[in-house]
Parts: sequence; structure tokens; C-alpha cells
Amino acid sequence: MSDYTFLCQQLYSLCDGVSGRISVLSNSAALLYDTLPDINWAGFYLTRGNTLRLGPFIGKPACVEIPFGRGVCGTAARSRKTIVVPDVHDFPGHIACDAVSRSEIVIPITVGSALYGVLDIDSPLTDRFSPADKNGLEAFVLTLESILSELSDPFSAPSAADIVLDTIRERRSIRRFKPELPPRELIDKIIEAGLYAPSGRGMQATMTIAVTNKEFRDRLAVVNASFWNVETDDPFFGAPVILIVLGNRKRPTYLYDGSLVMGNMMLAAHALGLGSVWIHRAKQEFEMPEYKDLIASFGVGGDWEGIGHCCVGYVDGPMPVPANRRKNRVFFIE
Repeated sequence: MSDYTFLCQQLYSLCDGVSGRISVLSNSAALLYDTLPDINWAGFYLTRGNTLRLGPFIGKPACVEIPFGRGVCGTAARSRKTIVVPDVHDFPGHIACDAVSRSEIVIPITVGSALYGVLDIDSPLTDRFSPADKNGLEAFVLTLESILSELSDPFSAPSAADIVLDTIRERRSIRRFKPELPPRELIDKIIEAGLYAPSGRGMQATMTIAVTNKEFRDRLAVVNASFWNVETDDPFFGAPVILIVLGNRKRPTYLYDGSLVMGNMMLAAHALGLGSVWIHRAKQEFEMPEYKDLIASFGVGGDWEGIGHCCVGYVDGPMPVPANRRKNRVFFIE
């Protein structure tokens, strides 16, 4: 078994007098790779907004960017908990950068109160990382956090404002989803983001219907497709979660209020490592007696109009590349 106490002492010695975090991380990766037996990759992913970006490492070329919630690294970043995977082939959503890797350990790194990144170590052996390895590597990361907290460089943790702005810039509309249902806790967080959207005079004249029942979701897809002049098997692009936003027509701002709810939920989904897309024709659906009766069954009075469907799920494939922003759309009067 590796001597992790000695490994921590070596880390302190290597970093004595070093002034930059990248230098510290580079030597840390090299130390782990040289010391630990039966590993084929050791390195770091650093937090940037709601994604992890490749940092110093030793091993074969790796994935450059991983959204929070995707793969082992993204899941550890989102939960801020160590994840030990005996066999990566059994981990849902595993991102394979090296086909040789079989087991993995990922440990979040926190500097101050912010998530700085994660330590990621892979092995070609199954069940390589024991409880003793987990404890020892967590001690190594605590040592590393202490060293990093005394240093600064361009890779320092972003501010809250940076994270919000990056989320806005990076969110894309997704048109291909995996069938896997996200955890209820993530769905609840997305819905909560919608509940905190601005509304006219603060009246909160919207409601959200969360559809996770596959049978109901599939029936809804058929109805939605009937109002679209495009032939499709699924207007929701495979998304397993459909969050339907409606506005109360009694409020003059209901359409704007519902649109803000949709925007908040789509940004929250991206921040949580999920994809989303706004699908229309909720208005036509909720003019049908069947769906008016559905609203009545909730015990909610009023005249409600469907604003849109926020379709949510895990992204199937690479994230879409954002288009360049069109020019001549902003004007100042100073």
C-alpha cells in the first residue's frame, strides 16, 4: 500500500517556494503518476463556470471540457464528493478518454469556499482504489488545498458573477437527449429556478406542470406533433422531462412572466449539467378540453394559457457550437 503520509510530505517539499498554482498542479500530477502503482492517468480538471476544463496531467490526451454532472469528474464536481468507481464501464454516462482505463477515483478540490477543480486518477485495473487509497488521496488533496490557498494565478476560482455569465454564454438548445431520467433533486432545482423568475408586480402569475411519467409524456408528444407542420416521431427530441409553463391570462404580463420562467429553468438546467430546449405549441394543447380538465384536477382556478415546454435531460452527443453573435444589435444613448 502507498505511504500517503510520506506522499503529502513530498508534496510540501516539491511546492516549497513555488509561486504559481499551475506549477504546483503540474508537480502534483507528476508525483502521483510516479509514485502510485497501476495507474495510467493522473491530473486535474479546473472549474470554469459550470464546466471542468483540462489542467495539468500525466497520461494520454484527455477530454478538454466536461460539464458539471457528466461522467465521473462532472458528477464529483456537482456533488463535491469523492467518487470511487471500481469499473468505469458500469458508471452511467462515463466519458471514455482512454479505452484502457477500467477504474477511477475523482476528488473535488476546494479553495476557500469555491470549487477549484477535481483530481482525477485512472487505472487499467478494475477495483484499483481501496478505502485506504480514498482516505490517503483525500489527505493528499487537503494538503494540496492548503498550498493552493496561499497562491494565485489566472486559473483561480471564478467569482459568482463569472459563473452566472459563463452559464448564460454557454447554454445551448439541445435537440438530442438520452432517455435516462435525471434525479428528482435536479428537476426540483430547475423548477425552483423558475419559481424565482421576475414577474409583473411580483404577482407570480404562472404555474409549472412537471411531466416525468413516460406514458403521459409520450401521449403529450403525439398531441404536440399534431399542431406542427413538420413530420416527427418526437417533437421533444427524446427529453425524458417536460416542464410545461402556463400563464394566468388575468395578468397582463402573463406571457412575459412565463417566458422569464422558461429562461430561468433553461439556465438552471445547464448549470446542473443537463440540456434543455424550449418547445412551443403549449398554447394549442391547453386550449383542448382534456388539458383544461387536467388543470382543474389540480384544484387551480383561472384562465391559463400554455407558454412553452422546457424539455430537460442528459445531452446525447457533443454540445452544439454557439453561433457568432450578430452585430449592430446594441445601441447606447449616453
